[in-house]
Formats: sequence, structure tokens, C-alpha cells
Amino acid sequence: MRVRLPFLAAALAVLAAPAHAQSYRAMWGPGPNDIWAVGGAGLVAHFDGRAWSQRPTGYQADLNAVWGAAPNDVWAVGESGAVFHWNGSAWQVTRLGEHDWVSIGGCAANDVWMVGQSEDEGEAPTLMHWNGSAWSAERLTIPFRAAGIALACPDVWVAGATYFDPRPDQRRNAGVLMRRSGGSWTMTGWNGRAMTDPAVGGASWTSIALGGGSTLLAGVGDNGPVAIVAGRTGGWRPLPALSVPGVERDGYRFILAADGTPVAVFENGFARLVNGQWAVTAAGDVGSGGMSRSTEAEMDRLGRQLQADIAAGRQPSQDLIRRMTELSQGMQQATGRIVAAAGRAQTLAFGSRAAAWPAGGGGFYVAGAKIFRVRGNESAVVYEELCRACYSGRQLPPATAAPSAPAAAPAVAPGQQRQPVRTPIPAPSRRTKLRP
Repeated sequence: MRVRLPFLAAALAVLAAPAHAQSYRAMWGPGPNDIWAVGGAGLVAHFDGRAWSQRPTGYQADLNAVWGAAPNDVWAVGESGAVFHWNGSAWQVTRLGEHDWVSIGGCAANDVWMVGQSEDEGEAPTLMHWNGSAWSAERLTIPFRAAGIALACPDVWVAGATYFDPRPDQRRNAGVLMRRSGGSWTMTGWNGRAMTDPAVGGASWTSIALGGGSTLLAGVGDNGPVAIVAGRTGGWRPLPALSVPGVERDGYRFILAADGTPVAVFENGFARLVNGQWAVTAAGDVGSGGMSRSTEAEMDRLGRQLQADIAAGRQPSQDLIRRMTELSQGMQQATGRIVAAAGRAQTLAFGSRAAAWPAGGGGFYVAGAKIFRVRGNESAVVYEELCRACYSGRQLPPATAAPSAPAAAPAVAPGQQRQPVRTPIPAPSRRTKLRP
């Protein structure tokens, strides 16, 4: 059998495509008939109450967050300073600094906040405010790595993580929660000099959510994933431990449904807190492409062999092409194996940047490579078309310098000696990955 080069080029293109470029990372919507989802390489989808459709930015910019004040006033922000504004018919693009903007939220069209990841532990996050006509910088008082922003209007919450040194020869992760109320900031957890609240300071926070009168912090502690919730009356309480086989410590994303129910999303499933316990719906042994991890590994091995054959000018063997075809066909037919009896689901392949958002009628959406609508104990794919054209979009324009705020003081108590960084501080970015 003679294999023509166009087939090989197409196969190589599929194999070489980065997984994160075909995955949604964040979702937001003011109601069940107006939902936005954003992701890698300028990927944007919108639900208008009838159908999902693409609203691509046209630029090669990975997007981390989305929020809007009206159907014609939506912001999407991401890495390398990317800031996009939807005016109802098209995206307007700016590049504000070089920061990775990790989160955005607002109270009104002239009261929007976004936070950018600091480049190292010695820098405070960059917090920006939109007043309806221009962005300005707000000073944060201590250095830490920001992971998310949430608003209980008019108050602004920023969560993240830093390091502190119990002794000059020791280093520990610490959680930081900052709240802006009445124009001034208060800190909980690590405040730059001491641990003021062990519950908040006891984990590296990777997300924050508000809903149903509750506040949720989620991240990674010494023993794995951690989530704590504070209700209207205050006081933090830990949620039950959540550990799904095959999911890494930093592989969970949390939201609060409209009624305050915690929801966790991971690569191949999701979990809801029901009667004090996690009810998990997951696909067993399924990788990010909808195939088993063993199949994924074999496909990767065969792909490397195919690339090596082409580079050496060799004709790929018939067995190699046949096996790759079999695996591809099997991937298309994969349905996933449910390993926890909390519900029924179609193929669960959300990707490492899985996102979630509450929907009407007590349901919610989860998204990665596909978008699911979850109702009761059942889920169904509602959208799976990816914007292929997004991946060949234009490069971002030259960066515009972001307004700068006064530098924060170092978060080191007197007499303590800062140790070299041994592990990166968690933040939802390709530049830093949370590690044990």
C-alpha cells in the first residue's frame, strides 16, 4: 500500500496539535440564555438560549476568563496581556502589558476588575480597574501569586498563594485571601508577616467562587486537594476530601451553583456535593482525547514512529497505518466507562482546563473539549464543534504598558532570610503548574 503525503501531513497535524488549544478554560453567563465559554488559541463559544455558536477572537491568544455587563459588553482576558472586548458584533483587541490575566469580574459596565499573575514570589499581583473609559492599577499590599478574583458587589475578593519561612532553613506554602471593602484592603491567611487564619492560610488557593450566599476557596494542601466554604454567617468549614483515581492533585476546578452547592470539575468528569458527600460522575481510564490512556500512549508512540519515518524519507509500514486507523476509529466510537454511580454521561473528555458554570433549572454546564449540560443525574453533550480557524489567527498586537501601582513591601518578617524558590507557586497558567 502506498500512502500519499497529504494523508501523512493531515495525520501529523492532528498528532502535533496541542491539547490545550482545543479546550475551554472558563465559562460565565448572567443567565441560562446567555452563556460564554473561552479557551485556548482564541476559542470562544456563546449560547443565546437556542443554540451554541462560535465567536472567535481571530487572534492566537489563550484565554483564561470571561465576564460581561451586557450582551454587547463582554470582556475576555488571557495570557501575554490579552484583553478582548465584545461590542455585540465583533471583538476589539488590546494587549495590556505582558501579564497573564487570570481572572476578571465586575459589578457594572463602569466597575470591572481583573487580576494578572505576578512573575515571581517577590511581586504583588497586578490588579486593574475599568471605570468605563480607561484601565487603572490598584495597589495590593503584599506579594503573592493570584489565582482568581470574585465580587460580592461592591466588595472585591482576590485569592492566591505565597511562601513563608517558619525558620530560615524551612519554606512552606501559604494561602492568601484579600478583600477590598470601602476602598481599603484586609488580608486573611498569610498577611505578609504572620499566619492570621490557619484555615485560609493552610493551602495554596487556585480558585475562588461566590454563590448562594457562600464563598468557596479551593486549592492544594499538604495532603492533596482542599476546599473550604464560608456561609452568610461566616466561619470556614472544610468540605469532604475529594480524590478521584487518575486525577492529579491540581486537576480540580470548583464552582458554586446558584444555590451554593459546590461542584468540582476534572479532566474526565465532575462531582457535586450531595448530603455532605461527593457524588462523582467519571469516565474510567479515559484520556483527554476520549480514548483510554493505554490507547493514548500507543497512539503517541505510533505518531512518533510516523514522524521519524517521514523525517528519514521512509515509507511508513502498512501495519503502522492500519493500527493508527483502527485506533482513530475506536476513538470516535468511545463512550467512556462510568466508574462511579452518581449519574449517566456521554463521553467525558473535558481536558486539563475544564470549566463549569451554573445554568437554569438547577443544572450546570461543564466544558473542556466539549460542552455538557448537566441536569439531575444525567448529562448530555450540547456543543462540541471547535473553532479550527481560531488556531491560525493573527498574533497579538504590540503590548501597551499597563498602568503601574506602587510596589508592595516584601512579604518577609524581620530577621527571616528568603530561601531560593524550590517549586512554583500555583496559578492557572501555562507558565506555572502546581506540583506536589
